[in-house]
Amino acid sequence: MTAAFCRLQKLDSRLREMHQDGSLKTLPFHQRSSLFKSYKRCLKKLLTADHPFTKAVGVFAISMLLYSHTEAQVTCKKFRDAFESNPLKRVPLPHNLLLPAFVDIDADGDLDCYSIYREPDQNNYTYDSIRFSFIRNTGSGTLPVFEPAGTGGFPANPDAVYYTGYLQEGPVFADIDGDGDYDCFLASYTSVFYNFAVEYFENTGDKHNPVFVQRPRNQHPLSFVTGYGALFFNLADIDGDGDMDLVTFESFADKFYLNKGTKNNPDFVFIRDDRNGGFYNPYLNHYVFLDWNKDGLIDEIPLGGGRFYTYVGKGEGHHFMTSNYVDAPKFTGSVQNYAMVDLNNDGFLEAFNETLDYAVMSPVATIKATANRLDAYPKHPSFKYQWLKDRVVIQNATSSFIEVSQSGEYIVEITGNCGTGISLPYSVTVNTAGASLPAKEDLSASTKTAQLQLYPNPFTAECVLQLNKEITGNVMIHITDVQGRRVTSLKANTNTVRFGKQLAPGIYFIQVMNGSEMIFHQKLVKQ
Repeated sequence: MTAAFCRLQKLDSRLREMHQDGSLKTLPFHQRSSLFKSYKRCLKKLLTADHPFTKAVGVFAISMLLYSHTEAQVTCKKFRDAFESNPLKRVPLPHNLLLPAFVDIDADGDLDCYSIYREPDQNNYTYDSIRFSFIRNTGSGTLPVFEPAGTGGFPANPDAVYYTGYLQEGPVFADIDGDGDYDCFLASYTSVFYNFAVEYFENTGDKHNPVFVQRPRNQHPLSFVTGYGALFFNLADIDGDGDMDLVTFESFADKFYLNKGTKNNPDFVFIRDDRNGGFYNPYLNHYVFLDWNKDGLIDEIPLGGGRFYTYVGKGEGHHFMTSNYVDAPKFTGSVQNYAMVDLNNDGFLEAFNETLDYAVMSPVATIKATANRLDAYPKHPSFKYQWLKDRVVIQNATSSFIEVSQSGEYIVEITGNCGTGISLPYSVTVNTAGASLPAKEDLSASTKTAQLQLYPNPFTAECVLQLNKEITGNVMIHITDVQGRRVTSLKANTNTVRFGKQLAPGIYFIQVMNGSEMIFHQKLVKQ
């Protein structure tokens, strides 16, 4: 009975995944037939069990499998490793970068990334000094492209000590004081033996230009949070009243604090210890808060996906209800759900673990070159394909391959039932003999890029493009919106070109063409 049920469960899971990604339809007939025959044999063993109790258990188990199978057809929950399309893969980062946090820190409509790294001290230990690394999204909210950009508002002085001690949790970003920008919190080891506390970095800049200043522990809104042996925490608007509430794992117990203050003046009031009432998890205690099932309520997902809760109730009736495990996100391979974000705005989440490994529910898009042609993988009749050149949509390029005759950086978007996968850019160089397609992914800019300057960016009234005198010939400037539609084009008759008055506030992309060669491209923001 046990063996039959386990076999049925594995077959059900396999058939469910194949149905979800469309591979069941393309499976050869004899293989598909074999799978269904095995499924029927397991069903028969369970339903013909001699003992009435065993048979009842079998019927119940089958009904649960069928229920989960029905649910899986309309929802997407399984993440898969996607190292080939990790948007942070091409970024030259320190090898010991860890703990990513995604936040729109410059208010340009896309998610940027903060991470931290341990800097060895004079004895080569890496536990005492923590530094911030900022990776700005220079792409868009639908096509993320990340570039290293210093510390993102944190002190750049190499002698500055952001905090000393072993990192336990963070960075966590939240507008704790209601001034419209994001502040930052970390949990760190203190000088007291095996005791942890929260560090606070107040954003004294604005929503476009962050400037973080570390405040003393006794002068910030989470100074009361301490933990012996462990400290994890997260901020989220649990009760839907517009301010940040607090969930912590302190001294091996989960606690909930309701913000009874306002957006500008938080006042955290301890409500209950949930050790026996919902949150308790003795092994993995970092929690992600988001609307997982898209019902308008905040859900809670523990690190590792071991359990899953749905928020039900309002005000002081707040509580989380344990859901069936089939509703929880599923992870394979090395990636666990430390950070879960929708990077490309396709309605489906992507996940990064603490070492920036990447997982998706969408197809894992990659590009391979043969002769003068680029092929997109994976290939499937149910997938939709869209090719882009230099971040601009190529009209009518919607097949799984594309013939290449122009130099540029090519990207393919592959859309399946569980979202859109975006490949890393593939660089193509075309000479007089035809297309040369190196088997590499590269985003190195043209050497002429250094001979151009674009300022200010963001701008409010007018923007200036300054070209070096060495750039001669037919120079055209094209401005496109985030959907790839051309908004305006103008010819560079002089080395100083002013433009932008005719643009409405928003996000655009500028491309500078010298004849048939693109010599400059960049995101442009008008406020």
